[in-house]
Amino acid sequence: MPGRRAVGTFYEDLGRRVNRKMNILKIEVNTRRYPIEAVRYVAYTFSDRAFVFIRKIVKDRAEVSLEANSPKSDVKKTKKSFAEGLEEEMLRRKIHESNKGLREFLIMKAMSPEKEAAPEENFSGLTPEQELELEKLISEVEKEIKQGAQKSKRGGDPLEIRKTWEEKYDKK
Repeated sequence: MPGRRAVGTFYEDLGRRVNRKMNILKIEVNTRRYPIEAVRYVAYTFSDRAFVFIRKIVKDRAEVSLEANSPKSDVKKTKKSFAEGLEEEMLRRKIHESNKGLREFLIMKAMSPEKEAAPEENFSGLTPEQELELEKLISEVEKEIKQGAQKSKRGGDPLEIRKTWEEKYDKK
């Protein structure tokens, strides 16, 4: 939220007139300092509280008329909140402009197809000596597994776990 100084500078660039009988607030805005798009966005935020009319007076001035929807509306609060809204909108525009390159980069990155990564030669992160030792251990384990399989084929099942019930107990 802008401080008092920001709102004060706003009032320097702004002419204000209030028609108290009809509850209408007319604000003149310097369009060199506040672009008409910013004025339009701020005026839209007031559309729930007031009828908003924007018209161009001269080349660099516009008039914003806010006519309250209800007679209980406080014109002074509306005037102050309009000024603050304009300052906030200008801050949004500055942030929007400063982040433009980043937004374009992110959109391009999201829309462009991803290139396939080149396969790395060493995924494990081991040194060549460690890889040799690991291969040696794997080959030893494979030999033991083969020897165990050969023993089980030759009668390496003393508890007859692999036999079915019929083979074990059905003697005809």
